[in-house]
Amino acid sequence: MFIYNYRTYDQYKQQPVVSIALLLDADPKWRPACFRLNSPLEREKPYLEFRYHVIKLIDYAARKEELQKRNDLFSKVILAQLIVMETKKNLPLRVQHKISLIKQLLKLGLTNHETRELYQFIDWLLIIPEDLMLIYNEQIQEIAEEWEIPYVPTSVKVAQIKSEEKGWKKGLRNFLDKQIRRRFPHTVTSQHLHLINDADVETLARWAEKLIDAKKVEEVFAA
Repeated sequence: MFIYNYRTYDQYKQQPVVSIALLLDADPKWRPACFRLNSPLEREKPYLEFRYHVIKLIDYAARKEELQKRNDLFSKVILAQLIVMETKKNLPLRVQHKISLIKQLLKLGLTNHETRELYQFIDWLLIIPEDLMLIYNEQIQEIAEEWEIPYVPTSVKVAQIKSEEKGWKKGLRNFLDKQIRRRFPHTVTSQHLHLINDADVETLARWAEKLIDAKKVEEVFAA
């Protein structure tokens, strides 16, 4: 945060820069908002302190009703992420919330391109298992017909993704390998890296989701 802030400040000829951290984890107590460097000569005394703003997504959980009433783009993005956090162990409920969110999306008055882009983001974020896909697609198809908009069933998208599975798998592997080494440099082992190398796309995607909240490397791979 400090490095980005300073480099931006320097690049744009000392214009004011605002740094904001968006925290997506589920721990209400974890709120890092400051970076300090202690003096090399007097190690207990900080000689540099940089503070930045923090937005904790979990704080909006109590304001869901307010977010649902608001007709703006960012409230829907926040709602989508809250649904991910709240329905990790209740996927049928995720289907209901996802359909409700899609209905809200269509009422925003966005252009067709904006609607399609936001839908694709929500569809990627709120993953639905194949056993619930039929119910979801039927209901979304009805909504699409009502609003007279084209709809490509998620099952078709899944087929398209599977045809490119090799590329997706390589990308997910590289992402997990890099991020786990950065997050847990002292506890990651060769066994963890072998697990990443041998996993299928679905498992890699699940681990990538767990990586958001994980405090230990073992939590990423927990069943």
